[in-house]
Amino acid sequence: TIGRRRLFQHQAAAIDSAMRSQHTLVCTGTGSGKSLCFLLPVLAAAMNDKDSKSLLMFPTKALAQDQMTKLEALIRDNPALKDVV
Repeated sequence: TIGRRRLFQHQAAAIDSAMRSQHTLVCTGTGSGKSLCFLLPVLAAAMNDKDSKSLLMFPTKALAQDQMTKLEALIRDNPALKDVV
């Protein structure tokens, strides 16, 4: 659960897989919440280890802007993240 939202089954499975350092592939339709599948493990790592680093790469500027908007919303809705990002 994130805030008041519950994760979809595919999100929970992908996040669990990534948190166990397994290679993870998510193939779902547009608007299905794939972003959370990689953003939450990255943010969790940042919260658990202040020295951790992550590099997020996107193939297009438009996609990068879309992902940045989602990341900013996660940070805004979860005040504990403001200190680690």
